[in-house]
Amino acid sequence: MAYYRHLATEWEEMSNKAVRVLLIEDNPADTRLIREILAEAKSSPFKLECADRLATGLACLAKGRIDVVLLDLGLPDSQGLSTLAKVQAVALTMPVVVLTILDDEALAVEVVQKGAQDYLVKGQVDSDLLVRSIRYAIERKRAEEKARQLETLKELEQVRSQLLANVSHELRTPLTTIKGYSTMLLDYDRRLGRDEKHEYLSAIDKATDRMTELVDHLLDITRLEAGLLKLDKVPTNITALLQTTIAEARLRTPGHKIILNQPKTVLKLNGDGRRIRQVVDNLIDNATKYSKAGSTVTIEARSQDSELVISVADQGIGIPRENSGKVFDRMFNLEHKLTQETGGLGLGLALCKSLVEAHGGRIWVKSELGRGSVFYFALPQEAIAEGEAYGEKGQQSNNSHHRG
Repeated sequence: MAYYRHLATEWEEMSNKAVRVLLIEDNPADTRLIREILAEAKSSPFKLECADRLATGLACLAKGRIDVVLLDLGLPDSQGLSTLAKVQAVALTMPVVVLTILDDEALAVEVVQKGAQDYLVKGQVDSDLLVRSIRYAIERKRAEEKARQLETLKELEQVRSQLLANVSHELRTPLTTIKGYSTMLLDYDRRLGRDEKHEYLSAIDKATDRMTELVDHLLDITRLEAGLLKLDKVPTNITALLQTTIAEARLRTPGHKIILNQPKTVLKLNGDGRRIRQVVDNLIDNATKYSKAGSTVTIEARSQDSELVISVADQGIGIPRENSGKVFDRMFNLEHKLTQETGGLGLGLALCKSLVEAHGGRIWVKSELGRGSVFYFALPQEAIAEGEAYGEKGQQSNNSHHRG
């Protein structure tokens, strides 16, 4: 009840100023009648704008100075329910009252189901009915928008709660490892042999890397979504960047055979070398995580249709078809015995998607369950002036190592 009292208050506030009505109607007689009806209305002042073509009405809507639309479905440049759809495409949140000569109950129901707030028959319209319909349309549309906003807030709250729960769980695991082995080293230092101490310190080091990776992913995704992470785009030697990346990946994951295939010509583009390196690192780490030791990971790069296309192929577990569209979603993690010890929130691929799209590129995957996956990303090869040297920042980006 309080909510509807709030709507009534909003209408009272609107009644103190002119309600801006757009009539899209090609019949001069009907236009004149609606103008006279609204002029006679005593409960609220109206400011009427008229358009005799849909295109003219859409142009008026695009200016954003309208409170409600009165729409005829039969216009010289548009006929039928598609007329309503075209209005909604321009102003989705705009309340619409369909005003037509057809006294058709089935059509009236369909019009409302398609998103209009009311359906009026021209020959049956008087001042009171039209004013009530306009008021109802505005109130109903506001109620729909507020309900939609509330639902969106609920969904965001669920995502936030799930993210916090998963982050807490993922952080707790390496923290438990660090705490456990640190306590062992402190309490039993004299009883532990050299090999045992080395084992415990190695476990602490790996757990710390895992925590750092998780925090870095969260921070980078948050900065990207907030528009705070800016790309430092300079002419970048992708050939050299990939060679350095693969050389370090081989040292990082000696249990896998990592191969680089790229043309002899130098590949280059305007981009943030550090962030492109971050994408490649994450895709390689993902490939080794989901494939057995001793298997091959193949990285390829090529120029194609004004794009630089880089792929990372593994011989791993593959992705079920129903999950192929979800792997770039935040918090998605493919359940499999190979990943039980690695864990993770799936933030790495979500970050890759964000970084690639920030470059104006695209990322996708092709996979077959049990036969491996190939992750691709394509970046636009913006023009680099002939003879333009690779900038100092770009060269530093190529040589810097950034995991995460």
